[in-house]
Amino acid sequence: MQDRWTRMARRVAQGLLASSLALLVGCGGGGGGGGGNTKTANVTMTVNWGERSRVISAPSSARSAVVVLSGANPAGGDFSFTVNRDPSPGAYTGNYVSPNVAKTGEAAFTIRFYADENGTGSLVGSGSTTVTIDDRGGGIGVVATSGTVASVSIVSGQVVTIGEPKLLNFEARTSSGALLALSAGSAIWRVTAGDTNLRFENGLAVGVQRGEATVVAKVDNVDSAERAVSIRSKPDFIPLGTIAGTTNASSSGLGVSRDGLFVVGTNVAAEGTQGWRWSASTGMVGIGFPPNQSISEAFATNANGSAVAGSSALPTNQAFRWTSAGFTVLTSASLVPFHARGMSADGNAIVGFGSSAGGTQAYVWTEAVGVTPLGWLGGAVAGTSEANGISDSGAIVVGQSTGTGPEFLPFKWVSGGAGITSLALVPGSTEGSAEDVSGDGAIIVGQCSTADVPRATLWNAVGTPIDLGLLPGGGSYSVAVATNFDGSVVVGYAADADGDSRAFVWEAGTGMRDLRDLLVNQGLEPKLRGWRLESVNSISSSGKVVVGTGFNPTGRREAFLAFLP
Repeated sequence: MQDRWTRMARRVAQGLLASSLALLVGCGGGGGGGGGNTKTANVTMTVNWGERSRVISAPSSARSAVVVLSGANPAGGDFSFTVNRDPSPGAYTGNYVSPNVAKTGEAAFTIRFYADENGTGSLVGSGSTTVTIDDRGGGIGVVATSGTVASVSIVSGQVVTIGEPKLLNFEARTSSGALLALSAGSAIWRVTAGDTNLRFENGLAVGVQRGEATVVAKVDNVDSAERAVSIRSKPDFIPLGTIAGTTNASSSGLGVSRDGLFVVGTNVAAEGTQGWRWSASTGMVGIGFPPNQSISEAFATNANGSAVAGSSALPTNQAFRWTSAGFTVLTSASLVPFHARGMSADGNAIVGFGSSAGGTQAYVWTEAVGVTPLGWLGGAVAGTSEANGISDSGAIVVGQSTGTGPEFLPFKWVSGGAGITSLALVPGSTEGSAEDVSGDGAIIVGQCSTADVPRATLWNAVGTPIDLGLLPGGGSYSVAVATNFDGSVVVGYAADADGDSRAFVWEAGTGMRDLRDLLVNQGLEPKLRGWRLESVNSISSSGKVVVGTGFNPTGRREAFLAFLP
């Protein structure tokens, strides 16, 4: 049975299912006021209220402030509380403690100042930053409503949705380090890179196309450091079709570039099987075939979609790298690569498996070194090993291998280390596979099998396996196939109550969700009518763009691209 699940996770063009990726959730010990393993605390904060100003649009005119800590409500969602200043118009320092408890740890912090009490009236100033709330509720520190700007920085991780102008968040601080609240629109913004993706209109960021842009904020002639901003589409579902001119065709979406702009996969038609690359501007375009070959399949791509890793066949089985310059067939005297599964961010490293004297063996290929065989677990000199995923840098590879016994076990390989090492199994499991590793190399996802039934699994940064569960109301199995850069979003496939495969998305705060249901809840039911989404096979670095394979309303397999909320 393990061989059955392993082959299912290979994601071949004929539409076999893909494995999914998992995300790790860290939990701390119990804390004051909290339940379970979540630590909580009453939040403390100091506000330096300036002398009340007659200028009604200035922060020093404020009579109240509303504090928001994103995702810090122990019951779920954001945590917030409101503070009022004393009636006296003179400057003073106020110390505040939230009436309710928040989850400790890192959170995005925003404070908004209002002209009237209890967070009412006109918004007259705001400040945003990232804070870490400690076990005593400290971490916000001092916020000032007046003072001289000494430093400016842009809040990290901001996302602009195309069609929705957005006021970007920045923080300004005094020379003493107090967060300085400023009137909305105080910063002068400019784009230093990626101006085809983002522009500013009347101080608002306007997304032009998906991708990234680098921006700088200036306040009172003080420049911030450059900061990257992501531009994404609204939640959407896009069927990718088939290669133009092919008949009786079906397609599988198998890989997406880190920036989410390019998709690769395989088209199966009466005319033959061919790998393809898709972008919004070109549609699905076949990549052709290596010299003297008649079948090609595209499985993975690099950060910007300029390189593709895949396999070809007839008359021989070969792994290849494709760029606009053509095909590079991977060759070696000691191991013949016949399958490519993953590619590094720069496109200069590929992993997969091939044939050797001891049997099927995992390999790493680099442009500089060529093919490096990875061997088998337990020092075995023969068996089967397969490499499935590679970190962005190319330094970490994951897969599965037999060892002293016939069972497949998940493995991890680190460049410069002592060969492949096995990953721990979920207690009670007897075998498993590692299907992908996060771009930063910290999180691994795949599956562990108990009684021949796989369960989606995530290995955290210290190697502890975590069972990601099943779809709510679903069937018996799940497999994690891919994860994003930091391991916060996991995708794959799982059984529904009827035993049919369903594409899923997993996040720490929500658990495993049916992708179709998630998109329907975003108002996309008309686009999804008649579709069954079978598997998600790849995900962008941001975790907002996924690709996979489903059954379209005619009952034929078709690749799809989806933008998550």
